[in-house]
Amino acid sequence: MASSALPAALKTPPPSVPNVLISFPAPNVLLITLNRPKQLNAIPSSQHAPLAALYDWYDSEPHLRAAILTGSGRAFCAGADLREWDRANNSASTSTSSEPEKVTMPPAGFGGLSNRPGLKPVIAAVNGLCYGGGFEMVLNCDLVVASQHAKFGLPEVTKGVVALAGALPRLGTILGRQRASELALLGRTGYTAAEMKSWGVVNFVVEGEGEEVVREVVREAVKVASEVAGNSPDAVIVSREGLRLGREGMGAERATEVLATGWYGRIDKGENMREGVRSFVERRKAVWVDSKLSQDRKKALGVGVVELPEGVPRSVHEFRKRHPVQPWADDPGRRLVTIRPSKNDNDDVSDDFLKGLHDANHGGTLFLPGGEKFVIGKPLDLTFLDNIQIRLDGEIKFTNDTPYWQKNAFRHPFQNSIMFWKWGGKNIRIFGDGVLNGNGQRWWNEFSGREILDSTNDYLRPILFYAENATGLDIRGIHFKDSPCWTTFFVTSKDISLTDVVCTAESENATARPKNTDFFDSLNVENVRIERAWVNIGDDCFSPKSNATNMYVNTMYCNGTHGQSMGSIGQYAGELSFIRNVHIENMWMLNGQHAARLKSWAGPDAGYGFIDNITFKNFWNGNNEYTAFIDSCYFNIDATTCARYPSRVNITNITFENFSGTTSGKYGRAVGRLTCSPNAVCSNIRFKNFNVTSPCGGSPLVICDGIKGSIGTPCVSSTSNEAKSALASKCTAKMASLPSATPW
Repeated sequence: MASSALPAALKTPPPSVPNVLISFPAPNVLLITLNRPKQLNAIPSSQHAPLAALYDWYDSEPHLRAAILTGSGRAFCAGADLREWDRANNSASTSTSSEPEKVTMPPAGFGGLSNRPGLKPVIAAVNGLCYGGGFEMVLNCDLVVASQHAKFGLPEVTKGVVALAGALPRLGTILGRQRASELALLGRTGYTAAEMKSWGVVNFVVEGEGEEVVREVVREAVKVASEVAGNSPDAVIVSREGLRLGREGMGAERATEVLATGWYGRIDKGENMREGVRSFVERRKAVWVDSKLSQDRKKALGVGVVELPEGVPRSVHEFRKRHPVQPWADDPGRRLVTIRPSKNDNDDVSDDFLKGLHDANHGGTLFLPGGEKFVIGKPLDLTFLDNIQIRLDGEIKFTNDTPYWQKNAFRHPFQNSIMFWKWGGKNIRIFGDGVLNGNGQRWWNEFSGREILDSTNDYLRPILFYAENATGLDIRGIHFKDSPCWTTFFVTSKDISLTDVVCTAESENATARPKNTDFFDSLNVENVRIERAWVNIGDDCFSPKSNATNMYVNTMYCNGTHGQSMGSIGQYAGELSFIRNVHIENMWMLNGQHAARLKSWAGPDAGYGFIDNITFKNFWNGNNEYTAFIDSCYFNIDATTCARYPSRVNITNITFENFSGTTSGKYGRAVGRLTCSPNAVCSNIRFKNFNVTSPCGGSPLVICDGIKGSIGTPCVSSTSNEAKSALASKCTAKMASLPSATPW
């Protein structure tokens, strides 16, 4: 890699990429040049991941605001290296023609660009031939400058392969079906820059002859990049994200909501916005500061710094595309009930909502249409329900009058809980793609600095969805948003299911995080089924409490959570509590505290009980602390107190199977920790195919205390030199990309 002098403002040097030239032709501008002219800048399979890392580096450098991609010689990029494919095909007759690319392709796609969501704009400077994967990269660029002699095309079908790097779904959106079919099905390669401009693929065509026009294409691209870099970097990033959301299939209304509630909130009244307005008033050129969004994008999308395997959702939008809401078919025999929507956020329709449920009870459907808001400002007792459907396509939003709710909300003695409303009855279906909004920001602000389990805490926060004495409660598609405290709490209920749901809690105040916003909590429940959920909150992803039996959880994406937690149980003196027969599989655990954990109380006032027959299977881990964790000294019990008053919760028949991925490095090379109480039975704990690694390097290990017998993986005492060495090897390394195959 050759490069010009590095700008002093860069925090880190660019990563090395074979056959790529890197330079900085203008302030805040990065130029990437593919440099395999003899091979027409065809990209070998080994180069896709390094290029993806280069674009990640570009996004992470606040000083850089626009990037240009071009090629050396007479080609921009002729696509994949077909000679490499041919060699691979000949060496393994059972391989498909696309296997070399498929095995090594990063989530960002061909050249690290064809499927890159990215943070900042990339401008293509198409100097010549642009075929196959090269064209697929261009289709995902933000702006395109092309030589009048450039040629475009997708010849894949003429070679017996398919343009699988992102072009096919984008072509229809950009060009319409007929032109997209012409490009994809005929395989022609003679399309000119002028034609591509008329079709909306190219922005600017540069005229000229010979090598001079090639240089002029880059010069023109630098001018365009400098123009982009001269605008507010915050505004460019957020505007680009809005365009991307729309281009990738999110509707205008939803995309605008995502921007307004997420991205825009990060720049509203920020330094660059204030400077833009001030410079206009003062009639001078704005002086921008580097965007802080460069360090915040992945957090905004809900995946931290983790590179996920191909096909795994990275946002609520991608989750919905992969797992669309599947509501029940309309039943013409059910009567349809509607109510008036709220005129504004202060227009309380609680009475209308209650009447609507009474009217729809015993065989009807209450319909809350999309685009409408229904504000609830008083507690509602909904425990009378029987054979009813609620179709929520709009938004139910609770008022945030915190003193009123703390005085008037329903109460439950377990952990001093309060609730906006309480649901109950039998055969209750709640479905749709609407939002249940707890309006939690004020609650989080006022709770900041407190602890929910602190005996002196008197600031109680409502649970968003509470049900008691419910049988046959089925919830599908709903987005649970910004709960003040726990998101759901099911009590003395059975036959509960949640399918294709979303749960988020994202604070706009960095000093007031959404604490204790567990997605699922329960007390005295049986027969629970949860399938396909996206959870981005600040506490447990799934956490049945005392007396839970027969639970099945399949396919959850948990970001920033405390994990898939059994308990806590054993909290109350003299009280038996238990969890048994739970199967949890196909979990994506990201940027959290732990992945699979079991927690039981210790101390002088703790109760007793058991956790039995629990299976954690198929867990992919990214940036978690311990990936398998048994905590028998819960909650905030120091070692001395725990030793004096150990837990009396038995833990038996626990399986951790098919665990992969990596930890955060917080505990060095220790990837799991099992602490069993001397006052309880702790037996038949099994590890199968446990392959979690540490980013700190070296051999990962599991720490065990109080475990009798083999667990199926090496396990050492916390007092051993091996454990002490592993715990001391702390690091905070970024994860590497994974192959496209499902880890298990």
